[in-house]
Amino acid sequence: MNLRWIMERVERCEKQIWSTSEKISKCGSVVILDLGFMKLAKRELFKSLAKDQNIPTQLHYIKAHHSIRRKRVLERNIKKGETFSFEVTSGMFDFIETEFQIHTEKELINAMIIDTNPEFEKK
Repeated sequence: MNLRWIMERVERCEKQIWSTSEKISKCGSVVILDLGFMKLAKRELFKSLAKDQNIPTQLHYIKAHHSIRRKRVLERNIKKGETFSFEVTSGMFDFIETEFQIHTEKELINAMIIDTNPEFEKK
């Protein structure tokens, strides 16, 4: 896979997603974007787009340990549920993990934080 090729398509998809989201919001409905928002700049972009249109935002931050995320991805590869579109290899998972930018304290001030880590991992 070519990362540049992939990211160009992701960018086009995100523009279409925003366009659709904006229209839905203007009709009075709530929009939930489950895009991952791996990079701070992308999170800020979408928040800014919403602010420019007076659309309220709410960040939901799901905490899950690396081993839990890996297990979930590998299970999705096996189950191939109705939303499955392609297999995420271990190499792909590991690469994406290095790309994620941790949320800042400022970003998390008003966020809804959901901790999915088992109790023994919180200690």
